[in-house]
Amino acid sequence: DVLKEKNYSLPFQSINEGLTKKYHVMDIKNSDNIKKCYQWTLSSVEDGSSEDQYLMLGFEVTGFIHSQQREQSIKTSIIDHIPNHYIFWKDTNSVYMGCNTTLAQAMGLKSCDEIIGKTDYDLPTTKAQSAAYRADDKEVMTSGKAKLNIEEYQTLADGKTRVLMTSKAPIFDENGSVCGVLAI
Repeated sequence: DVLKEKNYSLPFQSINEGLTKKYHVMDIKNSDNIKKCYQWTLSSVEDGSSEDQYLMLGFEVTGFIHSQQREQSIKTSIIDHIPNHYIFWKDTNSVYMGCNTTLAQAMGLKSCDEIIGKTDYDLPTTKAQSAAYRADDKEVMTSGKAKLNIEEYQTLADGKTRVLMTSKAPIFDENGSVCGVLAI
């Protein structure tokens, strides 16, 4: 009722959804038409009565969201503006999770997002090249140690083949487990 009074919609579709998801983020424009981001949580209150009662808490997280977006933008800008270098990262199955613009263009992709979910076999490289890349990925992820200055051949979207000097390093998650590989 409080949200409806201010003409705001609920940050979730049902009480069940509100209780099962850890948190909900919702944008609200204030009277000055300035957008604010709020994180909402919903909990059931047990006080012995037969009536269902819920506690809903909202915290403004606008500054946090903006700082994370700014940080991501800076990282992306740095990675995209390293000249003459291909940079990419893959998960433990050697599936691409991202790359810089230089690699995307060399592979004939319209944007960096197009590489997400692809494997080396989906790119214009030969089957033998793709198998070699994946073998190096696996070695780095299994050992947990970087492999530096790997001489690799790469066939590009235009059909030309070039020789690369590649270095790969494992990516670790917050628990210290290998969760992928980063290469330049």
